[in-house]
Amino acid sequence: MTATHSLARWIPLLAVALGAAPIAHADARHDAITPLYGFDDRVDKATKRGVYTYVADDVAACRKAVADGTAAGWKPSDEVELGSRTILWKRAGEICDAYAKLLPIKRLQDAVGRLVVNGVMILPHADDPSQGTALRVWGKEAPACIAAIDAAIAGGVAADFKVLPQDNYDTMMSLGEMRAICVQLRDRGGASEDDRVATEQAAAKALRDKWAKLGAKGARLTYLIDIDDNIVLGKNCRELTPKQRVKSPVFYQVNEDDSRWFVWKTTFPGGKQRNDVREYRKADQRWRCW
Repeated sequence: MTATHSLARWIPLLAVALGAAPIAHADARHDAITPLYGFDDRVDKATKRGVYTYVADDVAACRKAVADGTAAGWKPSDEVELGSRTILWKRAGEICDAYAKLLPIKRLQDAVGRLVVNGVMILPHADDPSQGTALRVWGKEAPACIAAIDAAIAGGVAADFKVLPQDNYDTMMSLGEMRAICVQLRDRGGASEDDRVATEQAAAKALRDKWAKLGAKGARLTYLIDIDDNIVLGKNCRELTPKQRVKSPVFYQVNEDDSRWFVWKTTFPGGKQRNDVREYRKADQRWRCW
């Protein structure tokens, strides 16, 4: 036996005699719990900074890391370094318990965050008519936002619990504050929707009254309302005045694409609307009223 082989044989025995675990065993213990470092970091970022980006439905993987660590030789009284802190191994499972409590908040953030952040931007300018469309759009989603927050509170999350509405937002907000924004969006969005409906109804009535006073009835009245602000031609491709539209026997409208014209012809035989169309190729002919 060579001196090198003899030394290699006695080093592990000497380590055991001195009370130290073999290097391979120590590596195995740390390798087994490496995933636990990540879970602890996610808990730290969420609880201290409200950042939930990497929280996922993988609590089982966290608990497996603890089980693997125990199987690899970690004892309850062993101290384990996790990033910037050291814990006793017997408390490792608490990391998974804390991580499990993050998932409902992450789901809530995903469900309401975008709406809340948009509400923060829109509501200070809610009286500006230009915000009407945005208020109506987000107002329709607001009831679901309120319901999601109420469900989280009913499930045990405190109304004063604070979190970032979205991870790229810079201010943490409580569930109560986010709910208040959703309520405002619901109420202001509903009012905006009522105003929109009232405005559209008034415009529709004014348009109907306009053509009815000129003498239009039935299917012709409906048609003239639909094409009110369009260019419409009559016999001999002449543009029609409002009074002429009421009595014209025929209407033409012209559309086009890159290669063709489409001439739509509308008549009212027996008081019923009839539509026909002809196509004209731009390469070799000019469109016409027919």
